[in-house]
Amino acid sequence: MFLPKLNALSALCALGLFFLPWLDLRCSGRPVLTQTGFQTITGSYKRSADFEIGSRHQIERQLDPDRPPRALLVAGALAATILALLLAFGGMIYGAPDGGALRSGLLAALALVLLVMQDSRGFPLDEETRADRNPHEMAARALVGGTLDVRRTLWFHATLGTLGFSTLIGLNALVDRSRRKR
Repeated sequence: MFLPKLNALSALCALGLFFLPWLDLRCSGRPVLTQTGFQTITGSYKRSADFEIGSRHQIERQLDPDRPPRALLVAGALAATILALLLAFGGMIYGAPDGGALRSGLLAALALVLLVMQDSRGFPLDEETRADRNPHEMAARALVGGTLDVRRTLWFHATLGTLGFSTLIGLNALVDRSRRKR
């Protein structure tokens, strides 16, 4: 069967994409810092090397290191993706009728829904850079000399796509299962 292998590969790709940059914080179009999917869970980030020292310290003061914001929905999506990968490989190894595609696809759908929910409510980096939530934001923007903008990168959208692909494979397994019962 080709689909279970494709499902396992898709889940593996989705897991790997959690460790590539998802969010890109820019000041007046110049990169300031990036966050991977995993870093949104831990609250850490990677600074851009070409950003000025004075501006960097102002941004770091704004992103409070004493209470790093965490994206718990992303943590749930990561856990669901890991379980989807394990079920996909387990179904292939132990010879499940659908190769584990149905259960793996359902978990990929859960991960996809959790990521879409997190994106719609905003990542912690979005909240930290909003002026209405952070009263020091206006002063930081005046010192930095520009506007702060958080953008989703191609890797975030690729993660959504691979999870969506795994979900479609799972739905295909569900349709095949219902046809076999007739």
